[in-house]
Amino acid sequence: DATAVLFVSGGQLTSVDLEHHQGTVAGVRLDPSQPVRLAPWGRYLFVGPPAATTGTPPQGAPSNPLGIPPLPGIRIPGGAVPPVPPAAAGADAVPFATSDPGHVVDLNATTTPPLQLTGLTAGDLPGFSGDGRRVAWIDRSGGRQVISVQPLDGSGPAVRMVPPALAVGDSVAAPSLDGTGERVAYLVRHGDGSGELRLARVSGDGSLLATAPVVQPSGLTFSPNGAALAYLQHSGSRITAELVSLALVPGAPSAGTAVPEVAGKAIDRLVKAEVAGDRQALDGLVATTLEADLLGQLPGDLSRGYVISAAPVPGSDSVTAQIRLLRDPTNGHPTAAFADQNVVLRPAGATYLVSQSEITRPFHDEPSGPQVVHVDTSRASHLTTVHITFDSDLDPSSVNDQVISLGGVAPQTVSYDAASRMITVTFLRIRQPLEFTVGIGVRDVNGQGLAAPFTTTVSPAQ
Repeated sequence: DATAVLFVSGGQLTSVDLEHHQGTVAGVRLDPSQPVRLAPWGRYLFVGPPAATTGTPPQGAPSNPLGIPPLPGIRIPGGAVPPVPPAAAGADAVPFATSDPGHVVDLNATTTPPLQLTGLTAGDLPGFSGDGRRVAWIDRSGGRQVISVQPLDGSGPAVRMVPPALAVGDSVAAPSLDGTGERVAYLVRHGDGSGELRLARVSGDGSLLATAPVVQPSGLTFSPNGAALAYLQHSGSRITAELVSLALVPGAPSAGTAVPEVAGKAIDRLVKAEVAGDRQALDGLVATTLEADLLGQLPGDLSRGYVISAAPVPGSDSVTAQIRLLRDPTNGHPTAAFADQNVVLRPAGATYLVSQSEITRPFHDEPSGPQVVHVDTSRASHLTTVHITFDSDLDPSSVNDQVISLGGVAPQTVSYDAASRMITVTFLRIRQPLEFTVGIGVRDVNGQGLAAPFTTTVSPAQ
């Protein structure tokens, strides 16, 4: 979880973290004039072409025109480093053709041919998604301005988006992806000097989610949770930092752990429609391409259902939910049976549609012992709190930090409230979705434990 600064020194990409550890990235040699941008999580590196040389590089201490004091305890190597001569670059240098404006290198496999960013203009920089899996850039080939978004692992082709309603003289710049690469923000600079900030879904039609007027903007970037956009605004000699909340934008991720209200209602309607076998209601709740598969998975003769947990996907406009579908006991089958369904919902206009559905295990008899009926999460500062509600009274002595974990980590605190049948646990510094587990050591007041560990995915506050 360290933070590091990367720079080019002696033709090598060098890193220094806040604990003073210094290292070099093997397999890549660079000219100090080459622009570089590292993707989040550090696997992929964008490398631009070297600048045209205009003479002997200056020697001595680097200039500091703003008079900013250096950080205490961190030594920045002094002196400009001259470009690496072609003969010294060696076989591990990043090759550049005359027409190559930049490409992306996989630092885990530097022998793999780099990803060429077709149509990228020298001076433009690409943007990476927060999970480090996608890259976006402006393709200006053929006299057009197209936003290209491509998976970095080669798992799919680029999505090409033509920005709508561009006038003669308009220029598109600074594409920035959200945490999962599902939305892209970009700037449009108009011929009259005005500007426009746009937010769009990554899709072939480039449909806009929101726009806002801006003045000479630069440095556009998403917040880590995708709930806000930041950029610099220039006015004469003055530069101000602006922050735009996306909370009210349709399909925007929640600023907290709460699922957007419209998504929660869609999940509730889905459960009711599945239990009732209401095909007409399901038509409006499930993506057309998925509906046949979902209907094929659903067991018949359902008695009831409820939502165990639901959470927004960090940095995304999607929502995940875990649903339990039940069949009550009958004379012919005196034991209740159930199946758990995991779904993913995405915004579709003013509502949410199910885009993925999976029932991992067919209907099976409900075992004796306590059952988890609901999980929800909240966060304050660096502390994430998880509430787990059961269907029966628990033995308080069985509730401890040995039977509950999040991503394999024991909680900081554990408590049990008998009146609500709720266990409350807290964890520190949870920054990504993790598997939450309640072990079989949890027992009810009759001494019956969970028949199998309960697991679900818990998403931290965003």
